[in-house]
Amino acid sequence: MNVNLTMMGPILAQVALTLIVLFYMECRRLPALSARGTTPEQLQDPKTFDELPAAAKYSSQNFQNLFEIPVLFYVLSFCALITGLGGTMMVTLAWIFVGSRVVHSLIHCTYNTVIHRFIAFLVGVFALIAMLLLLIMRFWMG
Repeated sequence: MNVNLTMMGPILAQVALTLIVLFYMECRRLPALSARGTTPEQLQDPKTFDELPAAAKYSSQNFQNLFEIPVLFYVLSFCALITGLGGTMMVTLAWIFVGSRVVHSLIHCTYNTVIHRFIAFLVGVFALIAMLLLLIMRFWMG
């Protein structure tokens, strides 16, 4: 199989993680909103969501996080895929990034210890930096 096509694995895994967290978030938020008797009008006020129990807030925050740093992952992954500059190292770094986001999400949606989340976050950021540097090197070195 073409190594470059294996970049699709981590890309699809990251998308799947985002959808799983979306489902989990709604499983947490909807019962909490229902138990509070929240009206449709109250849902228009963002403060309504701030008053939810911690588990519901954390999953919502994590879902938002999955549209921040992971955007850079998607850009770098698609650049590697489209240009053919990927390779085994790029795929490995992509899986490291996705793994770090899975760990980050698990921590954020459960016990939410910030230092643990931060370590997972840093692993992902370092993987992204390495992906960027690898693409730059391969681009200029031909």
